[in-house]
Parts: sequence; structure tokens; C-alpha cells
Amino acid sequence: MEEFLGISFTNRSIVLAHTQKTDDAVQPVSIQDILYPFPFEFNMILNPENFDLLAERIGDYLSNNDLNDKPCAISLPMHLAQVKRAALPSDLDERIVQKHLQWEVENLNARALPEYKVVKLDHSFMFGTYQEYVFVLIQKKILESIKQIAQKASLNVSKVLLDFDTILKYLRRFDLVEAHKNQIVFQIDAFQVNAFIYLNGLFFDYSLHTLAYDAESENYEAKVLEIIQSELERIRSVLSQLPQVDQELQLFSSRLVTNQMRKLFEKNNLNVQELSIGAQLKEAGFSSNNIEAYGVTL
Repeated sequence: MEEFLGISFTNRSIVLAHTQKTDDAVQPVSIQDILYPFPFEFNMILNPENFDLLAERIGDYLSNNDLNDKPCAISLPMHLAQVKRAALPSDLDERIVQKHLQWEVENLNARALPEYKVVKLDHSFMFGTYQEYVFVLIQKKILESIKQIAQKASLNVSKVLLDFDTILKYLRRFDLVEAHKNQIVFQIDAFQVNAFIYLNGLFFDYSLHTLAYDAESENYEAKVLEIIQSELERIRSVLSQLPQVDQELQLFSSRLVTNQMRKLFEKNNLNVQELSIGAQLKEAGFSSNNIEAYGVTL
């Protein structure tokens, strides 16, 4: 039986999952929140002052729980990357496709192309001779930051994924994604709501909504509901313009889903399935239900 570690990031903590893998299953042993030793900020991974503090806290947890030297996979937040879609005819010469994709990437951001790692994903759509590609860009210095933190914490990192892919691995493992249907996963945190959109079983788009609201006059759950309804309206509009695409949407939520939020979903006729380690694997005693820390080990 092989043992693995999975790490993901939230607004308040790193989440570390310890799993055991057999031929036909990945069983969670423990899932732990490790609070940040500094105030959260979206670019915290790029701040060298945080490296030693974060590495020390992770390293202490690994040593105290005899988890050193286990293979580790890391799920990075999607807000650290950029998404670009490029529409190209499927019958174009491969050299033209490559040049066009390079032009798309170079014009996406003011930064020079060599500063990025570019990952081309499965195409999102194909209708006759029309084909649309999706690719993501992540700054190489972010990956270098992860490497430095891992070295200082004695983490044996085997792979780094963005969480759109981690979530998709989770959905596929539990047969929650259907190739002919469309899914939206709402990742709900204290300060933001992320929406991961999968069309026809493939990643299509990502959006980040900051939860800027007045706590005295606005309700947290109501604000989250407002964001979800706005995102649903946007995606339904996209689907209505696409020929031969199923209009059905499967809705999922993860992380901070409160009882009040569940009641609001029901009241507004939103069939939202909650993604959690406890719900899927019937395990108890974990300090976190964070699916990405577990999913990245699948």
C-alpha cells in the first residue's frame, strides 16, 4: 500500500491530506488544516518573506506526524494562473495553429512569454471545421516559489496541478461528471467564490468573485447566492448560443457551505450537490472537508 500527501490552499490555511493508495482505491487517512503564519493575501506565494514561515509550519506538521519523504502532489489555486481560449478551424496546418497560439499567448499579457509555463488543454468544442482550444498560463516564478517552499519543508513533490484539474479528477473518480452534460463547481470561501465550468465533461472556463459586502447590512449566504445566480445566468446564456450542446447544468458546491446556505439553495430551487470528503467516503474525524487536498492524490 502506497502513501501520498496532497496539499491545497484556502483563504485561511493550507490543507494537507494523507492518503493510502491500493490498486482500486485512494483512502484518506487524515486531512488537516494548517493555518497560515501570516495574513492571507492572494499573491502570498510570491512573497519570499512567507517561504520560511510556511515551510517551517508544514515541516513541523510532517515531522510530528511521521510524514516526511512521502510523495506529495500540490493543487494550486486557479487565481494564480490565466485562462485563454483560441478559436481555430480544425483543418488548419499545424504550423499555422502553433504560430496563432503563440500570438494569442503573447498578446494575453504584457509579460514576456518565456516568463510563463503554458499548458494546452483538451479543446473545449468542435463543430465541423470549428475547433476551440483552451490553455492556461502560470508564471514560472510561482512554480519556483513552490519548489523553494517544498525544499525548505522537506516535501517530496512529485507533481503540481491547478485546481480546475484537481476538481475534475475528483468528479470523475466519483462518476459525478457526464460527458454529454455540463457542470459548475462553486468553491466557496470566506472572501471569494470561484466558479469552475465544465462543458461536455471538459474544462471550459473559470471565474473569481470577490465577496465584497457590508457585514452589518448584507448577509453572507445571500451574497453567495447572488453570485451563484449571476454565474448561472452567464453560463446558460453561453449554452443557448451553442449548437448541439446539452443545456442541462449539474451544480456542485464545496468548502464553506452552511445550513443557511443549503436552505437558500432549496428555497430558490437550486439543486446543488455538496462535495465533501465525509459525504463521499463516509469518514469522520477530519479537520477539513477540502476535496482538492484529497483529489490531487487521485
